[in-house]
Amino acid sequence: MSIGRYRCRGPNAQGEAVAQTLSDLCALIPAGADPEALRAAEGALYDPAPIAPERLVPILAHPLAEGQAQPASGPVDGLAWDVHAAAIRALSDGPRAILCAGFKARIEAGAATRDEVGASPDDCISAPDAALAAALLPVARDLAPQDLAVIAQAAGAARAATEREIGEALRTGRLKAAWSDGWDCVDATASEPSARGWAACLAWTVLRALAECDECRLVADRWRWGHAALLSLPPASRAPLLAGLRGVMERETARPGGMGFDAGPPIPYEGPLF
Repeated sequence: MSIGRYRCRGPNAQGEAVAQTLSDLCALIPAGADPEALRAAEGALYDPAPIAPERLVPILAHPLAEGQAQPASGPVDGLAWDVHAAAIRALSDGPRAILCAGFKARIEAGAATRDEVGASPDDCISAPDAALAAALLPVARDLAPQDLAVIAQAAGAARAATEREIGEALRTGRLKAAWSDGWDCVDATASEPSARGWAACLAWTVLRALAECDECRLVADRWRWGHAALLSLPPASRAPLLAGLRGVMERETARPGGMGFDAGPPIPYEGPLF
């Protein structure tokens, strides 16, 4: 696999999890950045002098990306973490989580040890549950009456709900509990990108996965089959959904043995660089 100039050499047991981390690290490197200049600047990573965030992020992302593409080697070791851990944790949530995930990947590749790199699972989480839910709820509730009618009769659902039931559940936020009673018409709609109300139903599916931490595979499938439609949504819907999908993936990766989304394309990073 390859992302830009970073090419993975040989098979990697972590499959698409490698592509996600590599994609995220590359997103932190400004377009047009000179790789030789970044490589020459890597010496600053071992200097205790503070580095401004706009320099630290790409200088550190570059060798981490190279190390992710070639797990057996790479210039970043535990000393860079020791020197800059506080500065990394002080970055915006997205860059902090991506860089920490890059260091965590070095541990998993055997190029660093947990004693050398102190990145915790929480360091690799880019947004708290409450922030993701607050952004997703307006998307989940953006439904017209015609949408409710389509969702209520979704093909493949175990049973059909009434439009009133759906509207009441969406308004009160009780939809997740309704699923446990076999009411899956919303999830059935979330699997059909061409259906009316698809984005709203996908938002509810992601909300449920964040709340219950047991639906990573289902959400990963929704991303795999619906990513083209999702990326074509207006920013007001697309950004919360991408952030929510990323949140589900990060929480799954943090679980013992969790691999994140090991199918489908990497989830694009749409956040601040520094």
